[in-house]
Amino acid sequence: MEEAQLRKFLNFKMNQSFIAHSPLVKLSVAEMNLVQLKDSLIWFSTSGTTQHRKWIGLSCESLIQSAEAVNQHLQVNSTDRWLNVLPLHHVGGVGVHVRGFISQTKVIDFSWCKWSVFQFVEQLRVHQISLTALVPTQIFDLVNAQIKAPTSVRAIIVGGGSLSSHLYRQARLLGWPLLPSFGMTECSSQVATANINSLSEVDSKESNLTKSTSSMPIYLPPLQLLSHMEVRTQGEKQQLWIRSPALLTCLAVYQNEKWDVCDPKVNGWYLSEDCAQVVQSQGCHFLIPLGRIQQQVKIMGELVLLQPLLNLVQQLAIPLGWLDKVELIFSSDLRKENKISLVVIGNKNHEGELAEGLKAQFNHQVLPYERIQDIFFVENFPRTDLGKTNQKQLRQQLGLEEVS
Repeated sequence: MEEAQLRKFLNFKMNQSFIAHSPLVKLSVAEMNLVQLKDSLIWFSTSGTTQHRKWIGLSCESLIQSAEAVNQHLQVNSTDRWLNVLPLHHVGGVGVHVRGFISQTKVIDFSWCKWSVFQFVEQLRVHQISLTALVPTQIFDLVNAQIKAPTSVRAIIVGGGSLSSHLYRQARLLGWPLLPSFGMTECSSQVATANINSLSEVDSKESNLTKSTSSMPIYLPPLQLLSHMEVRTQGEKQQLWIRSPALLTCLAVYQNEKWDVCDPKVNGWYLSEDCAQVVQSQGCHFLIPLGRIQQQVKIMGELVLLQPLLNLVQQLAIPLGWLDKVELIFSSDLRKENKISLVVIGNKNHEGELAEGLKAQFNHQVLPYERIQDIFFVENFPRTDLGKTNQKQLRQQLGLEEVS
């Protein structure tokens, strides 16, 4: 009964459609008829070209299982109020509404409005919001505007990308109660999230749980595996397997004028494209994300992880005011297999000398095979709907070959 009620509720919220997609993306005729494949599912698109875009089918039961686990983790009660500013074509935005639906807590939806940090804070104050969800780009805007958090807000889930330790600290100093998280559409939202008790800590001390394998610690609260998740890792790259009642039902791809629909799970386990370490402490399991499997490559025979290196270069770029203006990318190299390049928003004539200095400072702190080889300058980074840099498009924009 609850699933039927939720489906009716989502049908209204998603404008009479169970196909969640960006309004900027034009659906093909076949995609508009996607719901006919499995009429009991909610469909979410993944990144990719129109011809080969993948669609993830989630059941209402999966969304409910995820929402219940998140509500439990956040200790949601009847006095809470959610504000949703995430788009409803992403599982993060839909997830907020499902959490409110099953806990009977009020959800104020502002996803239809263009993001404005000032309007967001005004909504928090007017509606006495206690819970919300944001992406790192939005946290950056809050910190950049130096706005303090309203006292009603008790927790903010931060997902949709990697949150830097510097940004986390700056936001916490302004009173924003951030809970970094790791999730994926295939799991109906969150997989692991910082514990609500981490907000009671006075300062952000280094934790043994958050030391990366590249000898560079990440000063963020550890991400606790949610109650409905089982995980294991595979191989040298520690690719993540997940088992959960919140997992997808199937994947669908339209090619050769027909739909290819499959259930990618193996005995209930789903092999994701993410890599992570799994750590146990005091009876709890924690996840240390290591990035997408495409963000781990071999350079001169050594396995190199992009995310901790990106954390370092962003940290070094802070004195230059470049926190959101630098990226690292892998590309193919004939001699070394792959190489690392620094990409800077700016102009070589104006920022070239500072970029060379940043490169030298970075290369002094990393292992020889982790050093930056080239510097590129661009006007802007291609970004996804949630503000993440689209690495594939950036590599294509620079004319670089795919990693090997």
